Amino acid sequence: MSVMALTTPRNGLSERASRRFAANIWKLNLFMLFRSFHFIGGVLVPFFLDWGGISFAQVMLLQSWFVGSVFALEVPTGAIADRYGRRLSMVLGAAALVAAPLLYASYPSIWVFAAGEFVWALGGALISGCDQALLYDSMKRMGRQDESKRYFGRFDSSKLVGIMIAAPIGSFIAARLGLQPVMLLMALPFAIALVIALTLAEVKVRQKRDSYLQVIRSGMRYLWRHRIAKALALDMLSVHVLAFLIIWLYQPHLSGIGLPLTYFGLVHAGIALSQIAFNSSWARLERLLGSKRRYALVSAVVAGAGFVLLGLSKSWLLSVPLIILIAGAGLSRKTLMQHYLQKHIPSSSRATVMSTVSMAEHLSAAVLNPFIGLAAEWSLPYTLIGLGIATVALASLSRIEEAHLLD
Repeated sequence: MSVMALTTPRNGLSERASRRFAANIWKLNLFMLFRSFHFIGGVLVPFFLDWGGISFAQVMLLQSWFVGSVFALEVPTGAIADRYGRRLSMVLGAAALVAAPLLYASYPSIWVFAAGEFVWALGGALISGCDQALLYDSMKRMGRQDESKRYFGRFDSSKLVGIMIAAPIGSFIAARLGLQPVMLLMALPFAIALVIALTLAEVKVRQKRDSYLQVIRSGMRYLWRHRIAKALALDMLSVHVLAFLIIWLYQPHLSGIGLPLTYFGLVHAGIALSQIAFNSSWARLERLLGSKRRYALVSAVVAGAGFVLLGLSKSWLLSVPLIILIAGAGLSRKTLMQHYLQKHIPSSSRATVMSTVSMAEHLSAAVLNPFIGLAAEWSLPYTLIGLGIATVALASLSRIEEAHLLD
């Protein structure tokens, strides 16, 4: 659709107001692109181990601290957006993201890293939901909410494109300048995202923000009573929490088999590209396998089998394709299952149920990560094999049926 067509006034908006809300669309895509410029993505584990001087178990403990912080900050930061506006919340979030890598790279200490994780979690929590809500409400003010699915797809793709561009650059910098500059330089694209956030047009919407207990109680009550939604949520979370661990385990695995650091960023870009490929192929893959239920099972089994083979692999020629396959099949699956889950949740309960599912994911990762860190220090190959077996076992126990998977 052309920019001129998008800015054609609807809903009684003036041409000037329509242009302002239309500008939000491309600005939010640029915001997502630059906030996803994670130069450190492909060398994050070496940054902690080699420059930071901490153990892998401590790295995973830090990740538990991070997801726990996101959980704790989700409701308070949401109240800021409701009370003072989503634009201000995004500006504050982007400012926190600028500060986080500077804090991280200031001194190699687990306590400094813990402070950096908290600031990063604060930035993410301040932005979380506000960007998508501002995108949708901008389109709604223009009377174009019926086109939101296409624009949300572009918005999500902006994140993966940012990761694909930044990760190889980060590995190149790390190989020539060291790991510390890679973290420091992330403040630059985050600062660009901050400038973009300052230019966004606010869409004033006020709503009541429930407390943690209200959100959890309401969401759990609905999931407990709704058999299909409960089955879909459990299937989605059990596989995704395990599959996401590939992000933390692939770098120590590649280091162990001797792949140079320079190539880590290319692998990370491949992970993002694989997710894009799977995200755009769901319908074709479901038709190829003959049913949606079968694809849900096969995608989990592929990720699980990939973990097992990765644990046995001693060659990067086999390991790199396996890592990309695990990420594509395993991580894209969450987005697909969210699509099916949403079909079973009424609009009046959607926010609380999805918030409950998100909180359950964060808590599960916070509990699991330290044990995975200790297990990987004991034996990374056995840990990968164990994750593969667990993924396949959980997928085989899923209670979802073909009739539950509605489009």
